[in-house]
Amino acid sequence: MNDVDHPAIDKNGEAVLPPLPPWIGEANIAVWDLETTGLEPGKDRITQIAVIHVNHGQPVSEWQTFVNPGIPIPAEVTAITGTTDEMVKHAPAFAEVRAEVLWRLGLRATGRRRLAVAYNGLHFDVPFLRAELLRTSDGVHDQATGVLTDCPEIQVFDPIIAVRIVDRYVKSEIPGQGRHKLAQVAKRHGLEVLRAHGALTDSWMAWGVLRVMASHYYKWGVRSTSDLWPWQTRTSEAQERDYLAYKAKKAREDAESEAGGGGYSRGTDRGLSANELDHAYRDPAWEDDAGRGG
Repeated sequence: MNDVDHPAIDKNGEAVLPPLPPWIGEANIAVWDLETTGLEPGKDRITQIAVIHVNHGQPVSEWQTFVNPGIPIPAEVTAITGTTDEMVKHAPAFAEVRAEVLWRLGLRATGRRRLAVAYNGLHFDVPFLRAELLRTSDGVHDQATGVLTDCPEIQVFDPIIAVRIVDRYVKSEIPGQGRHKLAQVAKRHGLEVLRAHGALTDSWMAWGVLRVMASHYYKWGVRSTSDLWPWQTRTSEAQERDYLAYKAKKAREDAESEAGGGGYSRGTDRGLSANELDHAYRDPAWEDDAGRGG
């Protein structure tokens, strides 16, 4: 099935990117990424943070730091990220870089506001950052709202939601790995593939993926950031509902097949509809996304 809506790719296999829509091209953007000791925000900790500032469509600065998580980094995580206990031993704790992180993401009340972008940020980066902010909060509550004054709302623009639509019929190029992995998406769309699971390199790839996806938002009715947030919420929730419905349907069919009831299993010859393919091809990727999409 070849109905994937790719950008143009030149003779060298590199993406030819269209101009950014004004609501992105004129924005002050912070593209960011985290690496951690694991997948559970309540238990695991941040080990790397990176932020790229983009003003009016042009990257203007990059910043990264290791973070001492205060707990050992499991060997299986080191095998993926390359980050070792020795590398973070003398790094600052999150509390020491907290103020700078908030400033760089445009989340401080007194600083420049920025459009924060994180690939798979809704499922991964935001929960981890929120957990660290709560853990290191000074505990002061606003008298009017009751919220912690040093824990601002984290609103993130997540390109993976667009990727799930644009690449909905694409299979993973690497068996056993989700097709929405950041490096796979970058390669698929003719972008430079950097070392995956480094906070800074993932931030650069996330910016590239946003550039590729940017031209699609107009046809989805997104013409400003005020359009973006309701579209993103609505679309993300619909994607999750569809996936859960697919999982439930697949479980029923597999149970019927095992019981000899003639239900569908993926090994049969029955053809799949386009809608079923959408869900079936999303299956291995979603579990990846819910964990670490980068």
